[in-house]
Parts: sequence; structure tokens; C-alpha cells
Amino acid sequence: MQAIPGYNLSEPTEQDALAALQRVFGAARAEEHWKAACVEALLQPGRVRSGAELGRVAAALAQVGGPAAMVARSIEIRMRTFSRLAERQQSLTSQATQ
Repeated sequence: MQAIPGYNLSEPTEQDALAALQRVFGAARAEEHWKAACVEALLQPGRVRSGAELGRVAAALAQVGGPAAMVARSIEIRMRTFSRLAERQQSLTSQATQ
């Protein structure tokens, strides 16, 4: 994929989500929120590997409300953006090879 200045187009990861929480809450409170959301999503912090798992944690985080829900929404938007850009890239690649 092509680069867009100031925007990370890679698939979001657990580390990205935790970094977003840290920007809002600071390191200690971000860890607390993340751990609680992982437990709610039936996952272990540090072992959220797939987009589906990250989506489950984001949904649990959204249930907290307030700023945590805002961070969850930003994670969901980034996941959806990545997915759509990847689909579009695949479609363009497929068309170019035909």
C-alpha cells in the first residue's frame, strides 16, 4: 500500500490499541482498562493476535463508556479502514493481473 503522510496504514495491533489508551489515560490506567477489557472479551492481555480478537476487546472497552469508548471507537475505525483499504488493494491487484 502507498504511504499517506501522518497515517499508519498497517493492520492495527494490540500494541497500537494500548498506545492509544496510554495517550488518553497514562500508562497505569491504560493497562487497567486494557486488562479489564481483555478479561471481558475472554482473552489474555499480551496475547490478542487477530483482528477479530482485537475487535472483541475494543467492543468490551466501548462498554466502559467515556474516553475509553472513544478510544475503542478509534480502534474500530482504524480496523475498518485497514480492512477496506486491503480489499481495495487486492481488487486493484487482481484487475491488473487479468
